[in-house]
Amino acid sequence: MEWWQVVLSFVAALEWWQVVLGFMAAIIAGAVIGLLLSYLIPPFIIGYPFVSKTVSPSHMTSQFDKIPSTTPVVKKQAEFTIPELRAEFEYNRRIVTEFSGDNLLSLQTDVWDAHQYSAHKLPANLRDELDQGYADIHSLNSLVWLSTELVHRSSSLDELCRKLLTSIAERLDRINQIVELGSVE
Repeated sequence: MEWWQVVLSFVAALEWWQVVLGFMAAIIAGAVIGLLLSYLIPPFIIGYPFVSKTVSPSHMTSQFDKIPSTTPVVKKQAEFTIPELRAEFEYNRRIVTEFSGDNLLSLQTDVWDAHQYSAHKLPANLRDELDQGYADIHSLNSLVWLSTELVHRSSSLDELCRKLLTSIAERLDRINQIVELGSVE
């Protein structure tokens, strides 16, 4: 008889509550062993078993005195250029205005995706419009991808795309007005 058959016949001879009690005992024993090991092993790794070292405040200050005082090096981020962004949303505006229902194309988001974290330099109203506009553009691009991958266009999908395109066109017009009013240099 194999060892696993012996164990199986032993478990089969027990009542259900004895099996549950055995599992609970094993779990508790595992937890106790884990706790003991977590208290015993780290001192051996650190190098001082069963000895608690206390750090005096004078020891801490002497360590901080040894740290060289250097000025932090700040890397300059790539500049967020409005002309690149403007070219991107002019392209997107042209695509949006030329949409006839048959030419469903995805819009560009490369410049925004690359520089959206530098947008904090822009005025709040422009930044908010750009965030919301590009969120709509990403939604539209997902729908365009879905319709091209599935090669299935439906009237409800076209209607949803038209609504998104109208929203994007209105938002791009507002962005253009903000930029033309001189809110951005």
